[in-house]
Amino acid sequence: MEGNLTDAAIRAAKPGARLSDNTGLRGAGRLMLVVTEGGRRTWHYRTQSNGKDITRKIGEYPTVSLADARKLAVTLGARPDQHSSAASLGELINAYLASLRARGAYSADYVESILRLGVPDSMRKREARLITAHDIHTLLVAKHDGGRVTVQVNRLRSALSACFSYAKRADYDPRRSIGLAKFFIESNPVAGTVPVAEWEQTRDRVLTQQEIADYYTTLQVEKDRLITQVQSLRDQFGNQVDESITRLEALAGVRALYQINVLTGQRIAQLMRAELREVEGKPCLVMIDTKGRGSKARRHVIPATPLIEQLWGQAKVTRNLDATFVRSTANTVLERVTKGAPTGKARPSDVRRTVETAMQPYFDRSMRSELLSHGRDGSVQAVHYERHLLLDSKRTMLDWMQAYVLGPDEPTAAAPSPAPEPQALPDNVIALRPAKTARG
Repeated sequence: MEGNLTDAAIRAAKPGARLSDNTGLRGAGRLMLVVTEGGRRTWHYRTQSNGKDITRKIGEYPTVSLADARKLAVTLGARPDQHSSAASLGELINAYLASLRARGAYSADYVESILRLGVPDSMRKREARLITAHDIHTLLVAKHDGGRVTVQVNRLRSALSACFSYAKRADYDPRRSIGLAKFFIESNPVAGTVPVAEWEQTRDRVLTQQEIADYYTTLQVEKDRLITQVQSLRDQFGNQVDESITRLEALAGVRALYQINVLTGQRIAQLMRAELREVEGKPCLVMIDTKGRGSKARRHVIPATPLIEQLWGQAKVTRNLDATFVRSTANTVLERVTKGAPTGKARPSDVRRTVETAMQPYFDRSMRSELLSHGRDGSVQAVHYERHLLLDSKRTMLDWMQAYVLGPDEPTAAAPSPAPEPQALPDNVIALRPAKTARG
């Protein structure tokens, strides 16, 4: 059957029917709809190349609408180089995740979980280049689930957008030989949808000094209890390592990791992959920072004070733990500490903001950025020339923060203390605001 197809004719087609649509592309191929014996309606694009008939499946009706099928047929008719099959969306997702891991992006596991839960197998099997804005919108609406899911819809949209952007760069990278394109993505279908700003709730919670001290103390007390339990089990069973001991050590390690987070303000994902090394003759935590869109991985180094070095010995077991488990464990502790606070419960993600806010009156923004590894400012100096690690200046800030949390005279104390007087800064430390004698 030939002619201009209609939705009514498609729905009325009987099993075994083969309908042909007049796309208006003379000699360029034909859009066809095949109805299987089971009643499934599938779109096919039929053309000739080098004297051979080529038929390509391009989707199923109504997932791919009549209008979208016609657009795809027009695209294929105008691009004979794309008549061969291209990579599926599932292959594109896997390639994008592999690229994240290749550059050490700590977000890879999180992105993988979003895409694994958000993209159904039926969509993964389709060619990536045949995914339309309508497909993306349909997926996001289903994820929204009548309003029960909000922020994760934006996260899924962002992850898919990054996948398609990666495909465009991968295919048309000038280092790639002509004719080796794999995805044939020329436009990002996610761009046809919009993120919902009202679903993004930027947090503004800052812990008080008492709260941050109580949090650190609680982590210390619970960690000590867990370590005692581990030692008791080892005394009973010797060096046998069973599942219960491994779990207790992991729970203790998570608490040590978040104690380092309190004392330094570093990102948890980076701390989990940190290494303790000697840099410039000093013990340091060395991390890889891949934060930022398309960011090039760069080394981030902070000095390890004796207390941080001790805590790291307990925290390094978290390197092999699931990030979701690590975060949920700390979240439970902090919610318990801040329960009933006038400003509401705090989350572990609020600690980094708290550390920077505590330092703000005493250390200028450039030095805080160096310690907390914020994005570079984009200047020529920052991008191409400035390579000093500023370890002495960072050590001054870390000593100040430790005194802020633990008290000025008891670097290993467990009890919270009043705010310490800011320490005098060395004359040879540059780019630091002069210390004040009182809180501003």
